[in-house]
Amino acid sequence: MLVLDDYNELVYLQSLLRKLSLDVEAIQNQKAFENTRLGFLPQMIIATAKGKKIDGLNLVKGVRKVRGTPAIVLLKDVSQTFDQRELEKAQVDEVLDSPVNVHKLLECLSRYSGQSMESLLAKYNRFKESQRTKEETKGKDSHYEGYEKSDVKIISSKHSLKDGTSSVKLKSSLMDSQRREKFEAFLKKTSPIQQEKSFSRKRILEYNKMIRSEEKPDYNDELESSRQDFVKALFTSPPVQDDEDNH
Repeated sequence: MLVLDDYNELVYLQSLLRKLSLDVEAIQNQKAFENTRLGFLPQMIIATAKGKKIDGLNLVKGVRKVRGTPAIVLLKDVSQTFDQRELEKAQVDEVLDSPVNVHKLLECLSRYSGQSMESLLAKYNRFKESQRTKEETKGKDSHYEGYEKSDVKIISSKHSLKDGTSSVKLKSSLMDSQRREKFEAFLKKTSPIQQEKSFSRKRILEYNKMIRSEEKPDYNDELESSRQDFVKALFTSPPVQDDEDNH
């Protein structure tokens, strides 16, 4: 169970422990600690010793251990020091510097989770390899074409210059000048439009005038003649006799 003040460390350790095939609950709220702990029943509690939001040392004093479980590991700032007697009173098993050294954390897990150090190291190496692959894939992403990795750093999907003097949020992977150069190169490779294959405005106007001047056949007389023939045939035809008249 993770109860950490630093959000980035919380997310990293949560991801790491899950990759090590461990069930993890992570919180940043002291008020939620007791209910979460009683519902989860962790084998190990990793908490910030003294932070802005988490006071892990006082928090774990209320934890009642059963046969040494849960193990309690506190993460402290390098500048912080604690009285050994206070740590013993709170039944703290380990105190590690934050940001935590992964190998020291693995040693703690090996001691208190029942997994061998060899097994944990093998899983950790696979996790580290997957992280490296993700970073390489991100580096090859088209969004970062045109920039050297040494010139740009990525923090929460925002790009900023490393010199620290100014920062910019990039909306495109290429600067305007680079985009313009690419477009000019494309135009050079593309054949110009052949003017003789198109019609001038003058020729279009002449053609329209010619079409309007042509005489169109008038079908009105033909239609009127057909109508009259139909009416004449309708009234001059002999009447049809019923069968009864034939008998």
